[in-house]
Amino acid sequence: LNSEVNDRGGLHSTAATTERITFQRAGRYRVSCNIIFATNATGVREIDLVLNGVTTITQVNQNANSAGATEISVSIERVFAAGDYVSLLAFQNSGGALDLVQEDTRGISLKVSWAGRR
Repeated sequence: LNSEVNDRGGLHSTAATTERITFQRAGRYRVSCNIIFATNATGVREIDLVLNGVTTITQVNQNANSAGATEISVSIERVFAAGDYVSLLAFQNSGGALDLVQEDTRGISLKVSWAGRR
């Protein structure tokens, strides 16, 4: 995650620990993520949203799309403590290296929005 569209709360750094979004205050947040894997018909694609580098809080996997790129999205809403952080992990088992794709406004993203105090 080497760029930002909007970061009003100082949740993400493009200089250090770029793989995470850190919650500066406790509360309920909506976290959404999206990944597009390059075209390859073999295997499974997976994204994991991980809390504090340890706990998988959501996981989505699906078979590769044989007709084109494989896109996976997930959105959750939950309470986080101040100092908690989330990271987005992507996996695939096609048998070789496989690029992630950025298509215009779609592609690799991790978005967080405030949803309330609790």
